[in-house]
Amino acid sequence: MNNDFEVSIEQEVAAVQMVVLGAGASRATCPRGDANGKLLPLMNDFAKILSLEGLFRSWSIDPNQNFESIFSDLYQRKETTKINQIQEAVEAYFGDLELSDTPTIYDHLVLSLRKHDLIATFNWDPLLIYAYRRSSQARTGPSAPCFSAWKYEGGILCRGPSDWIHRKPLQQMW
Repeated sequence: MNNDFEVSIEQEVAAVQMVVLGAGASRATCPRGDANGKLLPLMNDFAKILSLEGLFRSWSIDPNQNFESIFSDLYQRKETTKINQIQEAVEAYFGDLELSDTPTIYDHLVLSLRKHDLIATFNWDPLLIYAYRRSSQARTGPSAPCFSAWKYEGGILCRGPSDWIHRKPLQQMW
């Protein structure tokens, strides 16, 4: 090694690799939709994809706004009834998503993980956990990574399986 910025091959292989998935990752994984053709929304077309436009208009909300802005505004105004209606629609939509039978970007990403690597995401859909579960059938032993999710609920930070928001019985999740 010639300087302080170089590392050995052993150091490079041992280093933790972290992938942060942001807006657009799920759509990039399924650009033509999920296994059933359901499109994956972005924040700027969320209301259209989830058919929330009529609901938003009935509340005098412009459905073409960024979804995070709409939701944040409702949250700040403590409009729980509206928030609950949106959450029910979101959970129903995302709860029905399915991965295609052909490998996706998520499948390749999950299969490339080593035990000490990390994927961080704030995406709402369950496709990453589905790819993980599919890959776990092919991977076992000490190099198989684990998978968990965190959510903030009722003022408490909770840990659990990634697709728990869909309220499926545990045996269906794992």
